[in-house]
Amino acid sequence: MRRSKWLSAVIGGGLALGALGGVAQAQTVVLRGGFMPDPRFVAGVAGGPVQASAVNPGCTGWVPGRPQHRVVLTTPMPFFRFFADSNADTTLMVRLPSGQVMCADDTYGNNPGVDVNGASPGVYEVYVGLYSAGAPTPYTVGLSELRSAQPRGGGLGIAVPAGPMAPPPIAVPVMPMAPPQYGGGGMVLQSGFLPDPRTFNGVSGGPISASAMNPSCRGYINPVPNHVVTLTSFFPFLRFWAGSSGDTTLFIRTPTGQVFCADDTFGFNPGVDLRGATPGSYQVFVGSYSQGSNYPYTLGVSESPVSTPTGMAAPVAPPIAVAPPPMMGGGAALNSGFMPDPRYFSGVSGGPISAGSFNPQCRGSIPPAPQHTLYLTTPFAFLRIYAQSQGDLTLFIRGPRGETYCADDTYGLNPGVDLAGAMPGPYQVFVGTYGGGNYPYTLGVTELQYNHP
Repeated sequence: MRRSKWLSAVIGGGLALGALGGVAQAQTVVLRGGFMPDPRFVAGVAGGPVQASAVNPGCTGWVPGRPQHRVVLTTPMPFFRFFADSNADTTLMVRLPSGQVMCADDTYGNNPGVDVNGASPGVYEVYVGLYSAGAPTPYTVGLSELRSAQPRGGGLGIAVPAGPMAPPPIAVPVMPMAPPQYGGGGMVLQSGFLPDPRTFNGVSGGPISASAMNPSCRGYINPVPNHVVTLTSFFPFLRFWAGSSGDTTLFIRTPTGQVFCADDTFGFNPGVDLRGATPGSYQVFVGSYSQGSNYPYTLGVSESPVSTPTGMAAPVAPPIAVAPPPMMGGGAALNSGFMPDPRYFSGVSGGPISAGSFNPQCRGSIPPAPQHTLYLTTPFAFLRIYAQSQGDLTLFIRGPRGETYCADDTYGLNPGVDLAGAMPGPYQVFVGTYGGGNYPYTLGVTELQYNHP
């Protein structure tokens, strides 16, 4: 019997293939309208283990499982061009903030290009592939607002000087992302669900090596998840397990891009425990340890730490349902330079969850769902979030990548968190109480360092 392993790893990713294949950490480029120099160039290595047509039949080539580049546009742009330049026959796949996927091949000879008309602010994930599976090849990617910008070959892009317009490149169709076909179905769960465990059936295995995504992961999985579990409330504890007569593995990707892998947790059956699972969609891939093997399995999802695949469902006491509180203070979308500054919100502090269960450095009791969600639409060089009240308050903030920030007694008994270089995305704000109880509070959000309670 193989030695028991409990494995976890953290990656970034996107599409269904955000959970497949492995490359170095994606390079992030932040651009606004009128950026200089134009074109902006970034470099990398093309190719990967994932066949692009497995993600969308309209795509070609072999791509990495994670984007090589993330381009963050902070303002709308009437026109934006992505192109790759290499000595090899490359392909290009770009995932737009809307979820649409644009694919290109041989737009400029063997070099691909994608044009986006009316590019909206957000994150654009760029995958540079090779038309035929082969050795990874260096490339340059050009990013431009100029319709004259194009590759010149050999891995170096140029902006064509003003003059007679070059022939227009081949039109690149927008390929809407095909909905994944989940092998065993999905489920929507709220804390306190019954029956517990909730179970679904499927068949394990697939053509993709999980270790190609991350060396810590084991088994062979499908290019799309077997199940998608959507959580509609906060879960202090949630267990996933797979029970089968074969040797199976688990691969789970959370809404923040964090990945958990497991093998041989319960004999040959894998299990993953999540602590502090936030609302969102969790992609579940059930793999087979050996390539080419497929086994019927039962997937179990439970709030009980005694639930196991032995007998498919160990008897457990019904959990206590924790209903999320209403969004008392609401939220807002903010861009740098917002007015008025500070922006104020109100609510009532406290809740049944210990913030220390997420991080020993955090203090206070917080609700199971955020009182406020601040969606930053642009990067912020500096942003301060603070709360003030007659009671002893704490702050717990979760960023768009799952990072957390805590504060207590920053300004007397009032907490404050300063974010330097905050990137766009949702920031969940939990206002807690240090010694129990509930207090009306005012939440302030400011870009000005002299503003505080």
